[in-house]
Amino acid sequence: MKRTFWILVIASLVALPLGLMAQDEAEEERDLLELNLYGGLSVPAGGIKDFSDTLGTKTGLGGGFDFGVFIKQNITLGLGFSYTTFDIDNDNPVVSQKHQLFSPNVFIRYYFHGNSDLVPYVHGRVGLDFPKFSTEVLDNGTRKFRELAYSPSLAAGVGAGVFLYTSDYSGFFLEADYRQAFADGAEKEYKGIDYIFGENYGLMDIRAGIHILFGSDE
Repeated sequence: MKRTFWILVIASLVALPLGLMAQDEAEEERDLLELNLYGGLSVPAGGIKDFSDTLGTKTGLGGGFDFGVFIKQNITLGLGFSYTTFDIDNDNPVVSQKHQLFSPNVFIRYYFHGNSDLVPYVHGRVGLDFPKFSTEVLDNGTRKFRELAYSPSLAAGVGAGVFLYTSDYSGFFLEADYRQAFADGAEKEYKGIDYIFGENYGLMDIRAGIHILFGSDE
């Protein structure tokens, strides 16, 4: 059921901008770009939280950017990238490694403009998670911990936030996203042994950053 829901989300994200661009063919072209730079917290849920029972994650820290093009006055379509690192919830002093996620994505964002400098918005994202997880492996007959780069997994999410103008072309924003990664098939071969992540996972990302506009609105 969850997979069907996210397939519908992905299909909507692909179809919506195509329809909007078709509506804009007769309108004047616009040359507006946006750049978001942010940092924040990532709260894990699902498989990544209790990975291998002893290698579950704590709340992570991360950062990233979004670069978008205005396809309508209040809608942007663009590319994003985020990096997140998680400490491991383990009391073993030998385990000093971390879990890491590298996450490129495409997004569409809708702004609710009004007469205020405070502008709420919603957005959706689709992309890939490239996980690098600390994993207990068998190395020459000895069990050790290694950070393994697992195969990428499809990820999709939705979020909402508010943007506060502090000048005509910049300001600050605060947002919250929920992201679901379909990582049950993610795997990595290490010295002849296949290690499979085996579970999907979710992340609640809370971010704050700066928002910059480029171009001309004429």
